[in-house]
Amino acid sequence: MGCCKSTQYGCCIAIDHDESIILNKPTGKEIRYGPGWFCFPSWWDAQVIKSIALQSNQYIIVKHIIDPNNISTSHTRNDIPLTKRTTTNEKDELLNDSEMQLIEIVRGPQIYQLKNPYDIFSEIKSMLNLSSTQYIIVTDKLTGVKRVECGPQLFCPKPYDEIGEIKNLYNLSSTEYLLVTDQSTGERITVTGPKLFLPKAYDQISPIYNYVVLNHTQYCRIIDSRTGVMRIEKGPKTFALGPYEALLRSEDQTIFDIINIDTENAVLVKNLDTGLDELITTPQKFIPSFTQKFMEIRKLVKLAPYENMVLIDKDGQHILKNGVKDKSFFIYPYQQVYKQNWSNDLKKDHRSTVQVDRFDTRNQYMDYEFLVRTADNVEIILDVSIFWQITDLYKLVLVTQDPPEDI
Repeated sequence: MGCCKSTQYGCCIAIDHDESIILNKPTGKEIRYGPGWFCFPSWWDAQVIKSIALQSNQYIIVKHIIDPNNISTSHTRNDIPLTKRTTTNEKDELLNDSEMQLIEIVRGPQIYQLKNPYDIFSEIKSMLNLSSTQYIIVTDKLTGVKRVECGPQLFCPKPYDEIGEIKNLYNLSSTEYLLVTDQSTGERITVTGPKLFLPKAYDQISPIYNYVVLNHTQYCRIIDSRTGVMRIEKGPKTFALGPYEALLRSEDQTIFDIINIDTENAVLVKNLDTGLDELITTPQKFIPSFTQKFMEIRKLVKLAPYENMVLIDKDGQHILKNGVKDKSFFIYPYQQVYKQNWSNDLKKDHRSTVQVDRFDTRNQYMDYEFLVRTADNVEIILDVSIFWQITDLYKLVLVTQDPPEDI
């Protein structure tokens, strides 16, 4: 800025080419531009303002204010002494303000000079540099409407824009997906990779999930929470769950092994419609249906020719299995194996026992120790070996629980 010279009747100020002076006269404000000397009466107020140098990534917000002494008069945009737009971007708009103001965004690169002495401008602000993988959510504070601005761009906000946090686009690989909920409608969608996903303004994004992976021996059950429809997916397969789908959990598991039914293994299931148990023995790769609950795998029971077993059915009847006639069989629903606890110590007093569920019909022997007294009251401990054989298993089951003790 040049020098200032005072006289008896006024002042003179020299300003450079990048400066302007605002003179506050009794009749209103006036703006003049340099370079040059400007003289004015001493009772006028003067303010020298430098031009604003804006770089290509900078902007300012300018409020074009109508003469406050004449606010009762209806004004239009053309009434303001603003001869032309100074912005360099065609997207910029002059926005009407409730206080009879017009707000304008002025972008660089340019040297901005004030056009209206009543204008108010903000400090220099930096634009947002968005890369090709970044975006922001912008909210218009006048209307509440949200929008998304995505890179690559040098983003300059509008006057009433509220800027959200700069976020990265969601980079989904070929085995990843996410769920998107539109908060304006409540609808959900599933977005699967590979994809670089840009959310909309009202989208709520879930965490990134991995695909469900099933190998050739696995399966899973899926339920749609909106319709209640259930389905089964069988491997080998990889897939993403739908927006309303979830894996059914059982015993803290969501992925189950396919059951291999063969000549040695059967599967016991409960029919959830009827409540009855069912044994499936047909060889197959078995996956329980939605009306079946897996109970257990039952092994094929094999008996030697000299072995016998006793089964008890749901009515309490005894079923005898003979190793000659029934060499192998499955234990069907509501049947259980009859077991006895036999003494295996020398005194056979049932203090030490062994569990028996297969009865050997061959000749057997056992050691037995017992105490006897003679006629003259002398105690003698006898240790004998007894040979014995089961000839009638049904009668043995009916009369004793511990044959070695009762022999």
